[in-house]
Amino acid sequence: MPYRAYTLRSGDIVQMVAQRQLGDASRAMEIITLNNLKYPYIVEKGQTAASGVKQVGDTIILPSNDGSNDPNTVISTQEQHDILIFGSDLALIDGDLESDLYGDLAVASGIDCLKQDFMNQLLTQKGTMLYHPDYGTNFTAVVGNKKDGNWTQKAIIEITRLANSDDRLKGVKDIKLIDSNDSLYMEFTLITVSNGYIKVRDTL
Repeated sequence: MPYRAYTLRSGDIVQMVAQRQLGDASRAMEIITLNNLKYPYIVEKGQTAASGVKQVGDTIILPSNDGSNDPNTVISTQEQHDILIFGSDLALIDGDLESDLYGDLAVASGIDCLKQDFMNQLLTQKGTMLYHPDYGTNFTAVVGNKKDGNWTQKAIIEITRLANSDDRLKGVKDIKLIDSNDSLYMEFTLITVSNGYIKVRDTL
């Protein structure tokens, strides 16, 4: 059965999504089962969401047997797996929210979500978020202090520590940091819990 992605909106409840998207509110249990949802299933953005509870802005998977043939929303079984394992979140470009072709807020799902989450946390200086003091790393402080002859090793430690703390990852390998006069090129491979490899490249 083909599947498609649906981004949760403010006010959504499972029965409403089933009625509007599948034409039958009684198919709510199908959505709950497909996405491994736990009560209360959906909460507003910013509310505490336990494991199995989605927030507004997250992506869920819906059966595509309702006649939808939009190639932009039909997703493969692999993409479905990636969304369930790696999650989904609002897409950011240089820290700003991104919009999709329809003018709605764009969503980063699956591998894109994992890469975005990883880079956002890596580049956020630990202790700078008032309500989340443990979020972030010391990576930017380390690479900003190039006078320290051990900065490369310290930066690698920060990347490795972050990868080891993410439940979606087994670790990281092949870390390369290349410093030029006014920029830093980095490249590494994330190892996922499903034994996949995700190459990350970025220039700061």
